[in-house]
Amino acid sequence: MKKSIVLTIVFSLLLLFKTTEVLALNDVKADQLEQKLYAFKNSETWDDGFLKIRRFTGFKGLAVGYGVYGKEIGKKGAVVISVGRTESSFKYYQFAEDAMAKGYSPILVLEHRGQGTSERILKKSDAGTVEDFQDYVEDFRIFINKIVPAELSELKTTQQTGDVSLEPKLFLLAHSMGGGIAAVYLTQNTSPFTAAVFSSPMFKVKLPGPESLFSQLGHSLCQGRLDLLGLCDDYVALGKPYKANLKFEDNKTTSDRNQFDLEMLQNNLWPEIRLGSPTQRWLLTTIKATEKLREDYLKMNLPFLVIQGEHDDYVDNSAHQFICGRHALCDLKTILGSKHEPLIERPSLRDEALNHLFNFYDSH
Repeated sequence: MKKSIVLTIVFSLLLLFKTTEVLALNDVKADQLEQKLYAFKNSETWDDGFLKIRRFTGFKGLAVGYGVYGKEIGKKGAVVISVGRTESSFKYYQFAEDAMAKGYSPILVLEHRGQGTSERILKKSDAGTVEDFQDYVEDFRIFINKIVPAELSELKTTQQTGDVSLEPKLFLLAHSMGGGIAAVYLTQNTSPFTAAVFSSPMFKVKLPGPESLFSQLGHSLCQGRLDLLGLCDDYVALGKPYKANLKFEDNKTTSDRNQFDLEMLQNNLWPEIRLGSPTQRWLLTTIKATEKLREDYLKMNLPFLVIQGEHDDYVDNSAHQFICGRHALCDLKTILGSKHEPLIERPSLRDEALNHLFNFYDSH
């Protein structure tokens, strides 16, 4: 991402003739985001005036990280983000800028247990795991019931009211595994959200064979002597540690080189947030939870939009079609050509996904 005088001039002209469209991640914008990540890395307080990182005590006493973008309540409401597996708050810097430009603030990002800046569950491994999928849901419940109201209350005490409601609407954005977590939460609780958008949600894990086969394998490894030997907390079949030298051509999340480079930069700046493949225990409890979700989905009592990538190697799109085909409050959009992460895809695809997202929020 080399700086270019010509691109800088072009970028400046674009700002002069700013439209309501989201800003594509061109080389100049990528450079700006890179500089902001470096600046945040050098801050001693984990608060650069735009993003702050904090922790709260989650379910069973585990420390859970979260991020807050923005210092005021937006005219259209606030957004809660339930991130995907391996993700941290840093991933959503660009989205937060776009959301605030549209009138949504603050952006409150939950980093699930065992990843991001949250406390690790396995102390000697970068494998992603959880004892029980419901633990994720309980953390989410604490975040929604205690942390989000406290953060909004803090902003209310410092903000002039004007035409901004101090009881803002609350919107949800949930990606991949975070989509599965939020969806299970919504089947168990009265929704505090006005509307929800699910980006490539993990309503079903994409596997190379029947779920029953992987469940049986998980049960075998997660009980008795095999569990005592640590096999349940080892990587899933063909799983591996975090790959610091992953090639762009081999990634399964985005077809945009700038977005890929920024994601790798985050993991290089903060090696402690790196996460490898999930464990057998994670897969076993996740299959159980998402199977139950596909039975209970009608309990999700709010309007929700599912945005899926056409070429997804991590979640099974058939589950989105199953749920949205039967739930009267669900709308489904497919981003043709997109991989697993439409919100960090190449500009034309990302714009399409974000336009769907903000139009859906605006309509509610």
